[in-house]
Amino acid sequence: MKHELKGKISLVTGASSGIGKEVALALAQKGAKVALVARNTPALAEIKQRINDKGQTAEMFPQDLTKLDEIPGLIERIRNHFGGPVDLLVNSAGIAVLGMVENVPLHAYENIFKINFFVPLMLIQMVISDMKIKGSGQIVNITSGVGKRGLPGVSPYCATKFSLNALTESIRVELDPFGVHVMSFSPGLVSTEFQNRTRVFGEVKEKFGGRGGISPVVAAEKLVKAVENNKRDVDLSIRSKIANHINYWVPSFLDVILKRKAMSGLKRDSG
Repeated sequence: MKHELKGKISLVTGASSGIGKEVALALAQKGAKVALVARNTPALAEIKQRINDKGQTAEMFPQDLTKLDEIPGLIERIRNHFGGPVDLLVNSAGIAVLGMVENVPLHAYENIFKINFFVPLMLIQMVISDMKIKGSGQIVNITSGVGKRGLPGVSPYCATKFSLNALTESIRVELDPFGVHVMSFSPGLVSTEFQNRTRVFGEVKEKFGGRGGISPVVAAEKLVKAVENNKRDVDLSIRSKIANHINYWVPSFLDVILKRKAMSGLKRDSG
């Protein structure tokens, strides 16, 4: 049964750029009332104006989500502005931290976990009570193929996505009896500015994003379509699907491939 988005109060984090921005625009086009959440106030103002100029509904809520104790107040402001609780939560905000494990300081692990895991968790905790009372609601977590198979030099990012995947699977079963639908959405490589926000420790040079990925517009269109169709788990990356299949049947073979790639990269960087 197709899920109707018109009039639904939709909270999108990371709405100032990349996938979050395009998801916000796509949801507004479907008639949703969009709460734009990010730290970049000027960018949010521009996106809000674009939406409002088309006769669609959006409001910006500038917020540093790493201040976890302020998230309850954010949810209350959204509720007061739109006159009702959040119907759809899209956890799109995130960062990447790369580096061989011995080169990444503990505080970098702590920071990426706060943004990629604890922020989505806190937001989920703040919206599910109302969703359960209504007997409806949707939560979308932006996950990744590296949340199913860890990669060398990517342990900080992988660890957060593994955790988010586990959280998604757990709450999907917990909330289903209450009419709350939970979806994991793995877009694969997307051409955004995400790589420019990636922090790299040590000799690892490979980053996520940039050239070669799909357009964030395409990713957003597929996400919104998946929301409308109540999809459970969406993975847009063929490479990720193949890697996960190999990892299931012959994980040691994938270990060899990744070890060679890691060692080759280190030799190029040091040479």
